[in-house]
Amino acid sequence: MLVPVRKKLKRVDIARLPVKFAVTSEGMTRVYETGPPSCLSNKASYYLSAPMHPIAVLAAGDIEVAYLENDIKVLARTLVWREKAIYLTPIYSDWGSEAGQVLEEKLYKEHFFSEARRGDFDGARLLRCPVTIHPPKQEHDLVYGLWPCWCFSCQVFRLGKPVNTFIAPGIDCDYNGFSVGEDYLYIGKIDGLPRAYPDHDKGVLL
Repeated sequence: MLVPVRKKLKRVDIARLPVKFAVTSEGMTRVYETGPPSCLSNKASYYLSAPMHPIAVLAAGDIEVAYLENDIKVLARTLVWREKAIYLTPIYSDWGSEAGQVLEEKLYKEHFFSEARRGDFDGARLLRCPVTIHPPKQEHDLVYGLWPCWCFSCQVFRLGKPVNTFIAPGIDCDYNGFSVGEDYLYIGKIDGLPRAYPDHDKGVLL
C-alpha cells in the first residue's frame, strides 16, 4: 500500500497567494475549521458554544481574519483590526510551513499593517451572543473528564444548575478579558462594564 507523502510548499509559491480577509461569522468559522491547528480550530460541535463556533462572535465589525489559502486549504491566519492597521501575533500556520512568515510580510509590506502591542486590541467589539451551559448531573462526570470543559468545576457550576453566560473565544489578546455591554462584548477593560474571562479551550466566558 502506497502512503502519500506530504509535499512541503515552497516559499515562492506561498508568496504568490493574495491575502484574504474574512469578515462574516460564516467566513471566520470556515477559516478556523479548515486552517492551522489551534485550540479554536475544532468543529463548532466541540465547543460549549455549539452550534455556533466561538470565533464567529468576532464578526461585529472591528476584527477581521487575515489568511492565506491555496486550492487545498487555509495555510496561515491571524486577526487584524483594519481601522487601526494592526495584526495579532502569533500568526498560526501549518507545521513546517513558511506561510505564517509570508502572511506577516504581506500584511506589513502590502497592506501597511503593524504588529499589535499589548492592549492595542482593547475596545474591539464582539457580538453579544448569550448561551446557557448545562452542567453534568453527577460529580462523577466531572471527575472522569466526561464533562467537556476541564476549567469548569463544582465551585463554578453547582451540579444540576444551568449557567447563563456569553460566547467568547480565548484569543491571544484575552489577558484583559472581556467587558460585557448591553449591545456588544468588548476586548479588555471598559469603565463601568462588568468583566469576565474566557475559557481558552471551550469558547465561553467564565
